[in-house]
Amino acid sequence: MFKCSKCEGEFDDALRAVGYSQCRACRSRYLKEWRANRPGYSTMKNKEWYAANRGYARKKQAGYRADPEHREAARQRTRAWVAANPDKAKAWEAENRDKRQAQANVRHLKRLVNDPEYKRYHRMHARITQAKRRLAEKAAISQHFKDEIKAIYFACPEGMEVDHIHPLGGKTASGLHVPWNLQYLPVSKNRSKGNRIT
Repeated sequence: MFKCSKCEGEFDDALRAVGYSQCRACRSRYLKEWRANRPGYSTMKNKEWYAANRGYARKKQAGYRADPEHREAARQRTRAWVAANPDKAKAWEAENRDKRQAQANVRHLKRLVNDPEYKRYHRMHARITQAKRRLAEKAAISQHFKDEIKAIYFACPEGMEVDHIHPLGGKTASGLHVPWNLQYLPVSKNRSKGNRIT
């Protein structure tokens, strides 16, 4: 048993404010009054301490977030802060783009290993992106030789058609729409050739 120095009541040691000769209720009341009389002081002191001990504080935060018990609660707090401070969140994103990219890469690699559905989707998406890039490159090459191609079509003799030596949509190979892949063929021969390489 101990006697509280504030309210002078007698309490069990379990109800004692650790390190003080006061009960928890009195200590809590005192701290609320103290903070009310010094607005912003605690926040300022916390910021000063964090600036002086940044490495230690970040290590403790990382340990807290790594614990499965606290992970979801920490995420919820972060999401709530981002929703309440969109301008600050955007500024942070702009300043820490490399960090964000590194985090995304780690998440991506983990999902590739652990999630077969994601892996299948990623492969398909990569193939589509590759195909789009190739088509864009082909279009760029064709645009580069636009005048020569127009001249070839303009000079096409009567009864002939401009044919692609290697067809654009061939079954085994695909050619380009460029001057050196164009030739003149009679209409009947061009129709019978189709998209085969002869």
